[in-house]
Amino acid sequence: MNADDVLDILYYYWVLSDEYYPEERQRVQHAALNLFCASTTSRAGTIVESIGYLKQNQAVEYRDIQLYALQDKGNPGSVKLGMLITLRLLKGRRNRGNPPLIKFLERQDVPSFCLIKVICGLALKDKAFASK
Repeated sequence: MNADDVLDILYYYWVLSDEYYPEERQRVQHAALNLFCASTTSRAGTIVESIGYLKQNQAVEYRDIQLYALQDKGNPGSVKLGMLITLRLLKGRRNRGNPPLIKFLERQDVPSFCLIKVICGLALKDKAFASK
């Protein structure tokens, strides 16, 4: 699988698919899952755990995600977003020890590949950001 395949999958879900989603939010979540798995080569179970496993129903939560801003070296005076995701559900290390962190940087060259934009959109909709 390469980037063109991922782009084709995303295009299908956003433009061509007539699959019924009870809520359109699920289409966005599906896209986020595809982007995460494609960019990290992780199993889907690293993000969403089935109820069939240990009779638990866990997933990556907002508390597992850290957003940060950093200066954009290519565009002085601008910032880029970065994101760290803690993988608590990684196979073999599930909820044990220090979970690994995956780092993402904002993609401006191909916005449809930017997982940060998708996660931020969902977080804004859920009012997950706290003001200090």
